[in-house]
Parts: sequence; C-alpha cells; structure tokens
Amino acid sequence: MITPLFIKFHIKAYVVSLLGLLVGVISAVMVAKGNELTISIGVSLFFIARTIDFCDGNVARMEGETTFFGRLIDGHVDITNTFLIRLALASAALHKVHSESLMWFGVFSSILWIYQNLMMDRYSVFARWINAGYDLNITPYIIPSLSKKLRNFLYNSEYVSLITIAFLP
Repeated sequence: MITPLFIKFHIKAYVVSLLGLLVGVISAVMVAKGNELTISIGVSLFFIARTIDFCDGNVARMEGETTFFGRLIDGHVDITNTFLIRLALASAALHKVHSESLMWFGVFSSILWIYQNLMMDRYSVFARWINAGYDLNITPYIIPSLSKKLRNFLYNSEYVSLITIAFLP
C-alpha cells in the first residue's frame, strides 16, 4: 500500500531507507523523553519506521535496482533503528518506571544487539569467502537455524515491550 506511493513519486530505494532511518531516530528521541505523550508518539513512529523499512527493498525490486550496497544500507538502518529504540526504552524505563536496573539492562541489551549483528555479519562474510575459495556450500546465515517459534518470540517481544511501555501509567 505504501510502496506504490514511493514508486509513483519516483523515490529511490536508498531514499526510502534514509527516510526510515530519519523516522526511526525521531521515534527513539520521542520515546527517550519518557513522558506519556512523547512515548506514545515515539512508539507510533517506530512502527511507521518499520513499515517504511519493508518498502525500500520492494521499491528496489520493482524498479530493477537491487544492489549489494542497498542491502548494506538497509541492514545498517535496521541495526541503527533497533539499537536506538532499545536505548530509548532504557531511558524511558528510568524516567517512567524509575528503575535504574532496568535502564542498565536496556543499555546492555542495546550494546549486545550491535555485537550480535557484527558477529552474524562476520560469520556470513567468512562463510561466503570459504564457499568461494574451496567450492563448499556452507550456509552463510546463522539465524535460520533457530526455530521459527523462537525467532518470532524474540521479534514479537520487542514490539510487545514497546506497546506495553507506551501504556504504562
């Protein structure tokens, strides 16, 4: 529903990615402020940013402009937005729930998110390098080996926590 608008107005996929990043940054700033109104607006903006994130690849595919650079930018936008919203949730936990331990847990979780993505990226690059050099077929992704239920639970728990914090008194 949104992708055709980007295509109609001739908006390039990388611009859609950058728009998603901008909306994601604004959403994190709003959530981090920690009052009811800004958290609600920030959570709404986060879901808009996630929706925009799904459009950039669609635009690239429909326009026949898929590139490695585009996938790289999309991945960095995803990691940055998730990192920022987790930091924002940590800040909101301190302001809204007055829990310093929850805030530090959120900061630690945010840092681990960056580390996890760095490790997955390094694994993928290493597996592809081995495959090319030794004519092997090592799967370059770790995540698909996790059960689908576990992956869905992990992804959904992030969204549930966003919605929950938006409605805490």
